[in-house]
Amino acid sequence: MKNIVITLFLSIILAACGSEPNDLKDPNIVAEKFLKAYISMDYDAAKKYATPDFITLLDQYAAEKELLAPDVVKEAQQATVEIKNVDVKDAEGMALVKFSQSQLADIVDQLELKKIDGNWYAHNVERTVDMELDNKFSDEDIEKMMEEAEAQDETIPVEVIE
Repeated sequence: MKNIVITLFLSIILAACGSEPNDLKDPNIVAEKFLKAYISMDYDAAKKYATPDFITLLDQYAAEKELLAPDVVKEAQQATVEIKNVDVKDAEGMALVKFSQSQLADIVDQLELKKIDGNWYAHNVERTVDMELDNKFSDEDIEKMMEEAEAQDETIPVEVIE
């Protein structure tokens, strides 16, 4: 009798595990879960939904996160994401996801998903500001502007009231 109960219990557990849908088969689920993790700086969770190339970048973001002030990280962890549109191009093996986040609600960014062996993975995030800069300036111009900005002293204008 005890063996029957144990066998029945194990069968139920295995059936429950086997009936879970594969989240990676649905680009909408991948986009939602990846973006929630990505926006809140939970890069370990985001890696589950990322291509190997993008995982390398997420590792870099995780290292940079360690340098941020705790209040910046806490603010990011409280951010939410809103998916505006998912354009699945199944024949091409890609999907483009337009989204915004609560910290910059007016800015719509883009997530690119890539289909690999029947599963969808986050492959790239394009920030609108970055896309606009890329359209207006060459890589050399952007690099030069960044070098000039780093060379300048940070000053805060102060108004003297007499």
